[in-house]
Parts: sequence; C-alpha cells; structure tokens
Amino acid sequence: SISSEDLSHGFSVINRFFRYGIRSLDVVCFDTELKGKPVAMSKARHAVEVTGRGGTDLAPVLACIDEHPGYDGLIVFTDGQAPVPKAPRNRRTRVLWLFNSGDSYRQNSAGLRAIGPAAYLKPSRR
Repeated sequence: SISSEDLSHGFSVINRFFRYGIRSLDVVCFDTELKGKPVAMSKARHAVEVTGRGGTDLAPVLACIDEHPGYDGLIVFTDGQAPVPKAPRNRRTRVLWLFNSGDSYRQNSAGLRAIGPAAYLKPSRR
C-alpha cells in the first residue's frame, strides 16, 4: 500500500546509513507475509524490486525478530494501515516505526509506540 515513490524515498534514507558507518543491513519486504528471506545490503542500492502490494499485517515482520535474535534493530517502513501487532518476545532487538508521511504517523503511530518509537519521512524535495 506504499507507493513506489515512497519506497524510493525510504530506500534513499536507508542508503544514507552507509555514509555514517553502518557496514551491513538486511532488508525484508512484506505485506501480509514476508516476501522472501532477508536480503543483505553492504552498499547503497539504486533500484529495488518490490513484490506483493496487498494488505498489510505487521505480525510476520515482528516475528522475524524472534526468529533472528541477533539483530540489533528493526526499522519497519510503513503507512501504518494495519492492526497493531503483539510485541515480539525478543525485547532486546529495538524496533523503529518509520512512517511514509506525517499524516500516516499522526493517524497510526499511537498504538505502535508501545513496541518502539515512531518517526516519519518528510516529503522529498524535487
């Protein structure tokens, strides 16, 4: 339910992590289920293939934390249009909810903040 433009903007932000010392991160796509296994990124990517585009269920991506307890953190890029999931059992892996817009953040972040802090992307300047 996130537009291709929003996904591009989100990956632009993720690509900047490599400028600040992040050596590697894994990306996982999801809608109502995980779409494949986590894909390791060790450098910026300019194109990403997206599959799915159905409804949204945040539970499978949070279950990924319990299945991979070695992760430092999880950033969930979302429009927030989904039921609030149960918190993962693994509470050591921190969760950041990153919303695609200020409107989505204001409408949907309250329930998710019990699991982790929330932020949103400002519109890209073009």
